[in-house]
Amino acid sequence: MTAAPPQPQARWTTRLLIAGTLAGFAGLPILGTRWAPWLIILAVTSLALLLYGWWFGARGPGAVMRGLLARWLELSGARRGPGGYEVRVFDGLQPLRITLSRNGRDLCAQVTTRLSDTTLAFRLWPDGQEPPSFTGSMSRELCDDLRRAPAVEARLANLYRADANQPRALDRAITRDLMAPLLAVRKAATPGYRGVTFDGASLSVHWRGPATADPERVMQLSRPIWAAMVVEDAAPQSGGLLAR
Repeated sequence: MTAAPPQPQARWTTRLLIAGTLAGFAGLPILGTRWAPWLIILAVTSLALLLYGWWFGARGPGAVMRGLLARWLELSGARRGPGGYEVRVFDGLQPLRITLSRNGRDLCAQVTTRLSDTTLAFRLWPDGQEPPSFTGSMSRELCDDLRRAPAVEARLANLYRADANQPRALDRAITRDLMAPLLAVRKAATPGYRGVTFDGASLSVHWRGPATADPERVMQLSRPIWAAMVVEDAAPQSGGLLAR
């Protein structure tokens, strides 16, 4: 496994901290005792931050995230995205964005793709778990007034909890073609599978825990969900999956 290259912002931060450390210590004999306290504070603070950054990246949580990112970059055609821990990949049907993060001690992966813009927002998550958040949502105003969708829950055999800003529209959108992959993934992926969110523009499949270290498995299980929604969304007779 190869380590992911450092981002330009991280390199500049390191350079500034090194410069601050050197400037602080070098300035002591030049500027004299009047500036000594401030120079010492500058040098010690810069050195402390530099050492913490080294520990975070080499031995701390940052090392875990870099290893996880490197693992995801092994996917065929994967490239690093502009975000801190983001991977972009095209799987032959749809461009995908994978966002990696931490929640406490748990590693998280969010597989996201675009659908047609709509005024509907919803989330579906396995019964007994916490609902996934709309991380990175560009349409947060649609996600602020979600209401439970019991009809959708019943149709999904109560294996999911569901809420939406338009529960009836969500009930119409969840066709049998979409129910099948949702139920199959729910039964196959416990406990790493955390559910699905749609913010009015982007659909995300959420994963958490050890499952995130197996990107091939995550992609295999995620694909039926978003692929069914993409195909249905593009169907001429649908007028857009969620615009019904």
